[in-house]
Amino acid sequence: MTLDIKDAGKQLTRDEVVALENEVGAPLPRQYARFLMANNGGVPRPNIVDINGLPTSPTDVQEFFGLGLDIETSNLTWYIREVPERIPMGFLAIACDSGGNLFCISLAGEDAGQVSYLDLTQERSSMYLIAADFDGFLARIRS
Repeated sequence: MTLDIKDAGKQLTRDEVVALENEVGAPLPRQYARFLMANNGGVPRPNIVDINGLPTSPTDVQEFFGLGLDIETSNLTWYIREVPERIPMGFLAIACDSGGNLFCISLAGEDAGQVSYLDLTQERSSMYLIAADFDGFLARIRS
């Protein structure tokens, strides 16, 4: 099944991606950087993803975040600047579900590139590993 991205932002330049990498203090995983440059956020169709261990699984991928988007909370940099305490150190929030929970990609260490789901509905937020890399995450999105 092919993933279709609607309502993507303007095409990004490599310089804009490098500026984001400088802001987060780490290089973006190659698969994710390629996706960001091709799509710059947007709404995926299909949009359902199963998350092992999550009691409320499956969930949806409401939207991928991008750069320079009209809606402030759809921007990658909003999460970096406005709510850094909600995102575990070494992770970048890259998407959300319709409940406001986040999909995050690891930027550092042995797990760099892994995509996890950050459940913010509990008193203590919990992370659930989804895929070893970004392309694996995309492959798990289904109808």
